[in-house]
Amino acid sequence: MQTAEKHGGSATAYHGFSLMEMLVVISLITLLIAMLMPSLSKSKESARRVKCMTQQRSMQQMCDSFSVDNAELLPDLHNLTGAWGDNTSSAPYWFSVKARDKMMASYGLVREICYCPSNQEGWNRNDFWDWPGGKSSVWGYFYFGGTDNYYPNSGWTFSESVGGEVFANAISSKPQYRLLFADLNRQLGSDGWYGPGRRGMNHVDRAEPAGSNHIFLDGHGEWVPWQDMNLMMFSGSLELYW
Repeated sequence: MQTAEKHGGSATAYHGFSLMEMLVVISLITLLIAMLMPSLSKSKESARRVKCMTQQRSMQQMCDSFSVDNAELLPDLHNLTGAWGDNTSSAPYWFSVKARDKMMASYGLVREICYCPSNQEGWNRNDFWDWPGGKSSVWGYFYFGGTDNYYPNSGWTFSESVGGEVFANAISSKPQYRLLFADLNRQLGSDGWYGPGRRGMNHVDRAEPAGSNHIFLDGHGEWVPWQDMNLMMFSGSLELYW
């Protein structure tokens, strides 16, 4: 299509886009978006990993504060020693409601930091936060401190030979494993990594585990890629990796 207008004796022609030209432009824009999407997704996941590490470190600092008030003992958040009355599961992502409520009332724990920002949808649920029965709370992180009852009477088998103080009972402990908090990475029976409406790993790369943020007894944190992680504990069909 062409039009012409007179401007002081001169003519200016205007050309519209043809259908073919518009299709080419749309194709180029679509291609650019497709090229940029993986980079944007990686940037978002990188930001979530940083937030995840911050959340774990916040919980580690709360445990430090608890130890200051309790003769250097770390909180037994799973109640494996029975210190909080009702028993709960020895799985390191199952927590005692009484212990949870004490950490909220006295040390600043809030629900949001108990679930990884990369895996909120399947785990940060009311029925997990307050598990039916009123005794347990299911979180999106592993916690290994405050008790040594993972060995030998908890029903867990370790992939490595263990003995003595396996995990830290106190802030001054020298345990076999100095890991205090870690991202959820667990497989369960026929569900594998994926169960109904949730996945068993916080950080994912093309539907497979990507790795884990680890917080250690001395407070330092590390990102551990999946290829450097191992099956460390199992009980029946439940497998835990860190």
